[in-house]
Amino acid sequence: MLMTPPFKQTSLAAFQSSSTISSSSTSSVDTLAASFKASAPQSSLPVIDTNISKSSRTQSSTASSKSLSPSLKLGAKHTLAAPKKVRSPSKKDISAGAQCAVKANKIGSLLNHSASVTLKGERISVKVPKKLPTPRLKPNSSPYEGLVAHLSRHHSFAEAQQVDQYAVTPDYYLTQYLETARLGKCSLYHQTETFLHANKHFLLSQILPGEPLPERIPLDVTEWVSTLQQPPTHLLAVHSDSEAATLYAVHGQVLALQCVSIPFLPASDETQQHGKVIRHTPTLALRVPSVPHFNTIMRWLYSQSTTSLLHELLPLEHIVAYLTKRSLALRSTTSSADASKPVSPQSPAQTPNRSSADIVEAMSTLSTRYFLECLQAIQAVWKNGVALGIVSWNFWSTLDQAWNLLMGAMVVSSKHKVCTTATVAATATANELTAQLQSTKLG
Repeated sequence: MLMTPPFKQTSLAAFQSSSTISSSSTSSVDTLAASFKASAPQSSLPVIDTNISKSSRTQSSTASSKSLSPSLKLGAKHTLAAPKKVRSPSKKDISAGAQCAVKANKIGSLLNHSASVTLKGERISVKVPKKLPTPRLKPNSSPYEGLVAHLSRHHSFAEAQQVDQYAVTPDYYLTQYLETARLGKCSLYHQTETFLHANKHFLLSQILPGEPLPERIPLDVTEWVSTLQQPPTHLLAVHSDSEAATLYAVHGQVLALQCVSIPFLPASDETQQHGKVIRHTPTLALRVPSVPHFNTIMRWLYSQSTTSLLHELLPLEHIVAYLTKRSLALRSTTSSADASKPVSPQSPAQTPNRSSADIVEAMSTLSTRYFLECLQAIQAVWKNGVALGIVSWNFWSTLDQAWNLLMGAMVVSSKHKVCTTATVAATATANELTAQLQSTKLG
């Protein structure tokens, strides 16, 4: 990743006027079907409610790994100072509590729900929504209301003719497109990362500090074409109202087939120059609520892995460490009880049972600060998903699952703290009574 100053505000506004994405809708709905006519590519389309019904929400598995971000940083990130949980109020403690309150209030404002943090003596109490609201999308175009017309709106005319010839469905077309890359779906995402890294210096020479974002950037894709790879078709300058732009290399159809609220993508064309294949890659400024969490969206769009998404939203390292420690402790207890009996490979002593209850138990040991950070991350991904208009049921159900697991862990954590406080109080009372009895003993 490489840092450079942000673009000139006046020049970026021209792109924003056509690419700003609405991200404030949070009303409840029940379907993902679009209700506009595909034959009117330039007309304003009505609002469409999208949500997953409770009966159709499916649980996601939890075993995968994260990948690196295929992006060039064009500006600095802004982060909040981490709040601390304290035992005795002071000026520093009050300041930490205020920072914690800011985080919780942001969570509430993102969802139009109340959220508050108050200092109560030596404790910090946090109130957040129990469930995520249902997303309401505002589509510009949907592949499920005419795939040929939808691809044409995004200037993918050759692909539109192919779809019209073979009459394929959007889901089938997306699956085939992702799997045409070598090594499977994830390979296409890694190609965007490699492509951006290989052209990093040339891209930064074309995107000058304080200058307008160029409409197109010519890039040599000869090596990619000769090895039957699919070079990215577009460059996205992803930014927010408070965060500078980050450059992403993307395949336009991956976004167009899964995101119904993005602006129409410009056409990408190729020319032959001195025996080289030059792709004139169009650029597009794209505004989202949270730039740092756009990577999570990108990885989902290319992999469609609910497991990987869940791992990004939850503290995987902490969960694995806790379950491993518990497994070792159980193994030690079992060995002490019956040293001669071998441990079964499938027994809990060797293999942690990663059920929802175990995940909740592991996360219940997190601090309040960590809980708030995890909730903020889920909210940021949720807002980005609404802004882009992601139509996948699996995406939204995975966000719901991650949120529900964190809520369960917070409840368990609160109960543990109450029990611990009661135990400490009972122990103190017993010690006091013992001391009184000893003081009244006759010599």
